[in-house]
Amino acid sequence: MNANLKQTIFIVIPTVFLNSNINLNSNMATKTNANLTYKVIIAILSCLTSLLIISGNSLIICFYWRNKKFRTATNIPLLSLALVDLTIGFYPLNMSTIENVLNYWHFGKIFCIFTLVLDYVCCQVSIYHIVLISIDRFFSIKKPLSYRGRYRKSRLRLFILTTWLFSIILWAPWIIWSMKLAEKKNLQLNKCYTEFLKFDGTSFHSSKLYFILISVGFGYFLPVPILICIYFKMYFLVKKEMETIPRLTLMRNSRSLNDSSTKSFVFKSTSSYNVEAMNDESVFKHRNIIRHKKALKMIASIVIIFIFTWFPYNLQMILLPFCTSCYNTFLFEISNVVSYTQSAVNPFLYAFANQDFRSNFKNILKCRIGLVIKKKIT
Repeated sequence: MNANLKQTIFIVIPTVFLNSNINLNSNMATKTNANLTYKVIIAILSCLTSLLIISGNSLIICFYWRNKKFRTATNIPLLSLALVDLTIGFYPLNMSTIENVLNYWHFGKIFCIFTLVLDYVCCQVSIYHIVLISIDRFFSIKKPLSYRGRYRKSRLRLFILTTWLFSIILWAPWIIWSMKLAEKKNLQLNKCYTEFLKFDGTSFHSSKLYFILISVGFGYFLPVPILICIYFKMYFLVKKEMETIPRLTLMRNSRSLNDSSTKSFVFKSTSSYNVEAMNDESVFKHRNIIRHKKALKMIASIVIIFIFTWFPYNLQMILLPFCTSCYNTFLFEISNVVSYTQSAVNPFLYAFANQDFRSNFKNILKCRIGLVIKKKIT
């Protein structure tokens, strides 16, 4: 019995260990395949987003310098926004993708801090540009004569400079301090974005938590209600303008009836002049309302896309310090890529919504296609 029992034990125990090793190896292989799959998905989405950002914003910059009609005060923030978004799509987005795919930062500590500062500051400046453009559209509707003065360009340039200064003050100190702290603790210096976004051990009284709440609050949760408020103010202004057109039409009709009933030639001529003036005024009002309604639709689309592209990322930034177990690598990386898509959508919201831009862009494409065809024929 004892001999049989020993033989059974010697047979069963190695078998158990072999089965456990097989299960561990299969689990490791499954995790590796899953990690590889999500990294490929993230890389493809990031590359497509980068291409859209670079191509769309490059077209706006080229069109601005080639077309003198486009160089107005209204389009100064659009040019600045295109330059900021082009920087985002060209450098920080691709650097983040490289680290995510390779799971390693190859470019050293100084380039890590520079990349992080450039990334977060440019994204913040892009958000503040959206607020600036919305405010500019609002005042151009509310006070068209006084606001569109000769000092408008200088004011816009000053506001753009202010957005840069405030964004640098908001993000640069936290990034530099956080990476210096990681260096003192001898943490993984071969990581950049991963190390900066690590929330392990963040307590309610830590300075890192305060930095997160302040940066995310001023960076996202403050601009959102401002944009919504601007939209509703513009909506009520346009609605009030629309109510004046029926009144002008009624006044014009009543004047024309009175003119037909009178037999005095002088009175008839003066009244017809008033009717034409009223007609011109109503046409002018109607054109303004059409233009303002287009601006209103643009602001509405801006608010909706801005909220939906940036909300997942900022929500996780606030929740993760309080709930580290809620972290999911794939969801976090997806939300990070989605936040960058705002820079790809901006050209289509602003410049491509402009009829002059669309028509000139079509003419440029036709000329280019025509030149290519001629070269092939010759």
